[in-house]
Amino acid sequence: GGSMSVTEKGCLIQESKVWFPLVGLGTFRLRSKSGGDNVVENAVKAALESGYRRIDTASCYRNEVNIGQAIRISKIPREDIFITSKVAPKEMKSFESVRAAVDDILARIGTSYLDLCLLHWPGISGVDVSSNLHKTRRKSAWKALESCYIEGKVRAIGVSNFEVRHLKPLMEGEALILPCLNQVECHPLFQQRSLREYCKENGIMIEAYSSFGEGNLLSHPRIKSIAKGEGFKGGEEKKEEPDGSIIGRMMTPAALLLKWAYHKGLPVIPKSSSPKRISANIAAYLGPQKLSLKTVALLDQLDCGEKFAWDPRRIA
Repeated sequence: GGSMSVTEKGCLIQESKVWFPLVGLGTFRLRSKSGGDNVVENAVKAALESGYRRIDTASCYRNEVNIGQAIRISKIPREDIFITSKVAPKEMKSFESVRAAVDDILARIGTSYLDLCLLHWPGISGVDVSSNLHKTRRKSAWKALESCYIEGKVRAIGVSNFEVRHLKPLMEGEALILPCLNQVECHPLFQQRSLREYCKENGIMIEAYSSFGEGNLLSHPRIKSIAKGEGFKGGEEKKEEPDGSIIGRMMTPAALLLKWAYHKGLPVIPKSSSPKRISANIAAYLGPQKLSLKTVALLDQLDCGEKFAWDPRRIA
C-alpha cells in the first residue's frame, strides 16, 4: 500500500515483497572528477557508515559506476543495500531502448539486479510537450519495465515526476504490474496534496525529492524561525556528539524539513557530499524527536506552489 507501516526505518513495497528503507542518499549532481576526487565514493561511504542502506541514482546522473565501486569497497553484502536507478527521457524511445537502458544501468553499477527502477520523467526528449507521442512512449516504456521485473532484473518498478493524468492510463488498465512508487518534488512550499491523495487511494507510495528545495529552503526566513521555535526549551546551547549529530537545544532547518516529511509519511533522499550532514540527515529523519502539531500546522501553511526542479505539469 501507499502508507508507511512495519517499522519506522522501512516498509514493504511492490505487493509487500521488497523491503524499502525510508531514508536514501540522493546523488543528483554528485559527480567524481576524473582526476580522482572521489566525491561520489566518499558520499556513499559516509552514508553506509551512518546507517543508510538505500542509494538513489539515475542513468542521467552519470555516477552509477562510482556508486557501484563504493558499494563493493564497503564489503556490505549487495542484498543488504537497496539501489534505485531511473531510465532517462532520451532512453524512452521504444520498448527495446528501455530494456537496453536497464541493462546498461546494471552494467555500470556492476550488479545483476536493481531493487527499484523508475521512469525518470513522463515525457521523452526532443518532442513537443503537447505531442501525443509522450503517452504512447510511456505505455511502451512501462511494458519494458514490466518485462524486466518479470525476468528479475528489477525487484520493483515505479515512476518519477508523474502527474495524476500520467498515472491514470497505467492505473486504469494499461499496466499489468502497477507502479509501486512515484518519486516527486515535495516540501512545505510544494506539498502536492492532490497528487498525494490520488497515490494514496491507488496504493502508490509517494517519495519526496528536493526536501530542501534544492537548498533554497535552508535559508527561508519562515522555515528558519519555525526551526528555532521547535528547539527544546531552555536556551540554545548545543552539544555536538562525536558522530557530528547535534543534541540539545536547536533544530536545524534541514532537520525540520526532514521531520516534516517523516510526519507526512514520505520517504526521503536528502543529498549531501558532507559526511557530517549525511550523518545528521538520517539522524534527524529517524531520530526520536517528534514535531509538535503546531509546528506541522505552521509548515503546512507555507504551501504556495513554489517548485524548484523541472516542471512535468505541461507534458501531455
